Amino acid sequence: MDISVVIPVKNGQKYLDAVLKAVFAQEIGASFEVIVVDSGSRDNTLDIVSRYPVRLYQIPEAEFNHGLTRNLGISKAEGRFIILLTQDAVPYDDQWMRGLADNFKNDDHLAGVYSRQLPHQDSGALTKFLVQRFFTSETERRESRIARAEDYSRLTPRQKHRFCNFDNVSSCIRKSIWQKIPFAKTDFGEDLEWSKKVLEAGYGIVYDPESKVCHAHDFSFPGWYRRNLINHKKLHSLFGVKN
Repeated sequence: MDISVVIPVKNGQKYLDAVLKAVFAQEIGASFEVIVVDSGSRDNTLDIVSRYPVRLYQIPEAEFNHGLTRNLGISKAEGRFIILLTQDAVPYDDQWMRGLADNFKNDDHLAGVYSRQLPHQDSGALTKFLVQRFFTSETERRESRIARAEDYSRLTPRQKHRFCNFDNVSSCIRKSIWQKIPFAKTDFGEDLEWSKKVLEAGYGIVYDPESKVCHAHDFSFPGWYRRNLINHKKLHSLFGVKN
């Protein structure tokens, strides 16, 4: 098995059928499996999952954790490369998976790759405006590696955030590196925390905009404020970002 796709789900009926349909429509010359980890869905999520050839694991709602639940799914995976996808991130085309996986060719020290994110067609105007400001909306490929520790240490907190950015909305990681550095137990930002650790351990991270998903959260103004507050707390704890 070359690739395992791991998708944590809970009450994901809005986009999940489109997500799974797009995953199984991928044009890639490699074998892959799909693993779904459900944490107490009460809508039609499990009915949708049953229509596809996936391996389903179920955990109690109270046991969900952004880092540990992904670790559980990865521990069940047979692939050498693990694609992590959220239940509302719809692959944009049939080259999404190849756009992630091809980066690992001839680069044994590449730890992870993540995708570009585009808003859903039905996203609101505010969401579409804000998504364009995220690192995951940019059109140029980026590669992060620490060549010299002293250069890395001189980066400002904001520069370190950009340098270490990673996003499990749609990403691919090398399982052998995850076995050395699994995701931490955390309620938010397990991807960014992991990226910082693997970069500081000497591995590489790539942002590849050729791999695209449609993904966005339609928060209200108060919702975006709360989201940004949680995000800034994480950035402060990891990089010392203050505002």
